Amino acid sequence: HTKATLLEDLDFCKGRETTLENHVSLLKLEIERLKALIQRLTEDKEQLEHTVETQEGTIADLRAALEAARVENGRLLGMVETEKKRADSAEAREAEANARIARHRRDAG
Repeated sequence: HTKATLLEDLDFCKGRETTLENHVSLLKLEIERLKALIQRLTEDKEQLEHTVETQEGTIADLRAALEAARVENGRLLGMVETEKKRADSAEAREAEANARIARHRRDAG
């Protein structure tokens, strides 16, 4: 090899080294970007897990409230049924009393 060829080879190697250093720098930047993305996704995941836990608690509370409302509804329906029977019974007694009064008036008249 001549000195000129060796200098060309050296320049080529230096250029190649610079290119590789640039690639390494770009890869380091990409690694940092990916680390930041992973961190953000981890935070998002944790926030979503917290949201899910909160919503599961809300769902459990709503189910309990629904069950309590069903029980109360059943109790109120029972009371309505009892009052209806009382009213029907009172109406029957009133009708019976009116019939007795009418018979008494008829018999007395």
